[in-house]
Amino acid sequence: MPANRLILGDWNTICDVCGLKFKASELRKDWRGLMVCSHDWETRHPQDFLRVPVDNPAVPWVRPQGEDQFVPTTYICLPENSVAVAGVGVAGCMVAGKVSVTPIPNRSAVAGIMIAGSGVAGHS
Repeated sequence: MPANRLILGDWNTICDVCGLKFKASELRKDWRGLMVCSHDWETRHPQDFLRVPVDNPAVPWVRPQGEDQFVPTTYICLPENSVAVAGVGVAGCMVAGKVSVTPIPNRSAVAGIMIAGSGVAGHS
């Protein structure tokens, strides 16, 4: 129906969504507060009314982090500890470039365990 007709007590107005002309009695207010025609009117989504329980992320109890405990260690730098070979030398005692020591009695000479210059053949 065209909006340009005479209805006593009614007036012409514009829909806030589509911009078409309607009589004021044909428009109604939607949930956003806009005056809309029947084609543009929509109900509010039910998810808008959900009440979600509040999550409490606080832990039940806390305590401060403990201090680090360092144990002093004393190494005795012997000639066999100064070899710059992993598993043989001792940190802080190794000498860069030193790869062998003089044979020491009672050193293992088993294949796969012996390191060149540190084992004595016949000793285990």
